Amino acid sequence: MSLMSELTGAQQPDGHLCGSLSLPPNSDGLQRAARRMLPRDKYAVATIDMNQVLVTAIEKRLRLRFRYNGRVRLVEPQCYGIGTKGTELLRAHQLQGGQEREPLFDVSKIADLKALTEVFDRPGPNYKRNDSAMKTIFAQL
Repeated sequence: MSLMSELTGAQQPDGHLCGSLSLPPNSDGLQRAARRMLPRDKYAVATIDMNQVLVTAIEKRLRLRFRYNGRVRLVEPQCYGIGTKGTELLRAHQLQGGQEREPLFDVSKIADLKALTEVFDRPGPNYKRNDSAMKTIFAQL
C-alpha cells in the first residue's frame, strides 16, 4: 500500500487541510516523508503527531491525559482505530474526568493530548480485543 493511500483528509472552510495518517510502529522515516508530502499546516502536522502518540501509548501502556468536551480526562488507552461510521476512535479505560468506565472517544474532539510516564499493567475489566465498534484497528492491547 502506498503512503498516499494511507493519507485521508478534508479541506476546512478556512482552507486548512485537516486529515489523518495511520502510521505503523517505528515509522520515523515514514512520518518524515509524510510531513514533506503534506502542506506546512499546523492542523495536518498536529494530527500526525496525535496518531503517533496514541499508537505509542497503547504499545507502551502509557496513561494519557487530554481535554474532551470541556473536561480533563485521565485514561488508559486500549484500542485505536476507525469506527464503523468512518470516525477515528479511541477506546480507553477512564480513570478521571467522566462517569463511563470504557468510553469511545472521537479523536477529532481530543485536545491537549499528553502521554504520561505512568504505566498501566492490564486492560480495563471489560476490554475485548478486536473491538466491534471499529472496522480498522491501528493499535490495541
